[in-house]
Amino acid sequence: MRCLAAIFALGSLASSQTLADRFEKVAEQAQGRVGAVAVVLEGGQETCIRCDEKFPMQSVYKFPIGMAALAKVDEGKLRLQQEIPVYKTEYPREGLHSPLRDRNKGRDTKVTVRELLRLAVSESDSPASDVLMRLAGGADGVMKYLNGIGVTGINVQDTEFALGTDNQLQYRNWMSPRGALQLLRAFHEGKGLSKSSQALLRDMLEKSVRGDRRLKRFLPKETVLAHKTGSSGMRDGIAAATNDIGIITLPSGKHLVVAVFVSDAKADQDTRERVIGEIAKAAWDEETALKKRRKAFEKEVRRNYKRFLNNDVHVLTSGGEREASTCWREGATKLSPAEVAKRLIELKWPAAPDGARFAGQAIFELNVSGVGKVECVRTISGHQLLTTAMLVAIKEWKFSSGEPFIGQVSVIYDLGYSLVR
Repeated sequence: MRCLAAIFALGSLASSQTLADRFEKVAEQAQGRVGAVAVVLEGGQETCIRCDEKFPMQSVYKFPIGMAALAKVDEGKLRLQQEIPVYKTEYPREGLHSPLRDRNKGRDTKVTVRELLRLAVSESDSPASDVLMRLAGGADGVMKYLNGIGVTGINVQDTEFALGTDNQLQYRNWMSPRGALQLLRAFHEGKGLSKSSQALLRDMLEKSVRGDRRLKRFLPKETVLAHKTGSSGMRDGIAAATNDIGIITLPSGKHLVVAVFVSDAKADQDTRERVIGEIAKAAWDEETALKKRRKAFEKEVRRNYKRFLNNDVHVLTSGGEREASTCWREGATKLSPAEVAKRLIELKWPAAPDGARFAGQAIFELNVSGVGKVECVRTISGHQLLTTAMLVAIKEWKFSSGEPFIGQVSVIYDLGYSLVR
């Protein structure tokens, strides 16, 4: 009888350097204080540095102000086509960014709520943001809205006009990385906004004309990013704020939140923006690499199963000699992983393997009796962190009664266990 088993090159174990370590290494270039968070909203693991520290938001805060104003639209207290007066006294001084002031040559005007939102969110216009704050009930109204949707790591206190008159005020208008995650998650899940308002604001965030050299800098050109930037400029050789927070749509269709705050930094603007871009790219690579490993593993599973059917696959012992599968039974029915999964009626998973960002795969061979009891289980391939725990767990699995069989089960661990079916 030919020996039965499989040679399998294990998918990979994440680098011993964690994603947080890579964030910290990149952050050193800024010569300042850097906070960052990254997580896939659909069940990913959070990576965060200086998670709860407070960073000046600058124009990032136009995003939550926009949400609070749109909530008033949803309540029927405002209409998107409603014209709102904007007074010349609300314009910032010359030299500060304001397309609204510039196109109206500093005169009083009227602007629709929709256009105020577009100006504030897509073009980062300061007086447009201040008018939206006024419509949302002032800073207190914005904070009441944020608290109502469970966002606590943000403090909105002053208008953009006030921020332009006193450099120190920006430090009391702050956001923590975890607060940014709370905000972006709440927005993505549609908390506090109707579906139409959420879609409108997302479109405006995706069409932002500022900050292409930050989060999106090193991502594929076609990447969809809904984001809001914030900048303070430099004073006395120090930049108080260079920020970008957003939601990146991954090739898988999942959504990656990345928020980066660079504060009190001595590095030049290009370097500060590069730090943001490199952190986003590291988070992107981490997630897309895991997907590639899964695809490669699944391809290997299919290839190994064909060899399994032909009885011509072997495994090497630690001593380098071939050994026969101890789970082989003469005349036993061979089932595919999918067929094995169909017979499975009760499974138990062990505790998660130790080690940050562990991602591994393993294949096991098992022999199941006619009453559905696992009589033999052996490792065909896999990382020891995964196989040691799984061998014990699989022995307790229960299968439906029927013809005895021998088959393979393929297990992936990536922030949780799953069975390849």
